[in-house]
Amino acid sequence: MILVPTQTVMLRGLTASYKITDKVLGQELIDTALKVGMTTLAGKALIKALKAVPGLNVATSVLNAVVAGGVTFALGEGTATVLERAYKGEELTDLEKMLTDAVNQYLPGIMKTVADYVKENKDAGFKQIIENLLSVLLPREE
Repeated sequence: MILVPTQTVMLRGLTASYKITDKVLGQELIDTALKVGMTTLAGKALIKALKAVPGLNVATSVLNAVVAGGVTFALGEGTATVLERAYKGEELTDLEKMLTDAVNQYLPGIMKTVADYVKENKDAGFKQIIENLLSVLLPREE
């Protein structure tokens, strides 16, 4: 499985971007963020809901990939929110709660966007679904 190593690299990059030089804190942030990302039920619930849509012909592997991407996106955004607070000098007292709250701030909107798009484009191919979702989730700035 390549998801956890991919997320780990993303999280290490985020901690470096926010100049978290305390290696113990940086590793604790990464470990906690991965734990939060792994325990999210939103992704599993979304896959189950999408599989129940009549006529939805998107393969399970496509759904898994799309949902994993959404969870990873939310994990990155949530972690960046917590790192911003650390960078500003706030004390990180309950890291797991802070990360869970931050991820949960982003995850519902991301998962709704994914679910709505997949339902509307149920006959699209994998590549088209991914490209279009990326354009919705990460619009280019003009």
